[in-house]
Amino acid sequence: MQGFAIHPYSPDMAWSPTSMDTVRAQLQAIPDAKDKPFHITEFGWATGGNDTSTDWATTEATQAAWFADALPKMMARSDVAKIYVYQLVDQQTSNVGNSEMHYGLLHDDQVTQKPAYAKVKALIA
Repeated sequence: MQGFAIHPYSPDMAWSPTSMDTVRAQLQAIPDAKDKPFHITEFGWATGGNDTSTDWATTEATQAAWFADALPKMMARSDVAKIYVYQLVDQQTSNVGNSEMHYGLLHDDQVTQKPAYAKVKALIA
């Protein structure tokens, strides 16, 4: 076993280490799992779509602020091996009702940066 993939999505708040601490505590009871690292996958927030419990969306400014808050916390954890931002480019921003199309750090023209792009770039550079 190489590690554990987790998807720490939240529709209405920045990431918190509490959920990972809870999972880590549960893994302590499994000898082959207790020291395996986390791979944080599909991590991010949509900047378009419907703002409902089933189709999450936030503003571009909030997306940037949440990345600026969450990434340093994740990177500081000794039990995090990899962090995968979801995703680099919006898929289809003309589809305004579906948040899945709006998770990118770049707009769907693949050039125009959202504010979160600069925050993420500064943290990983």
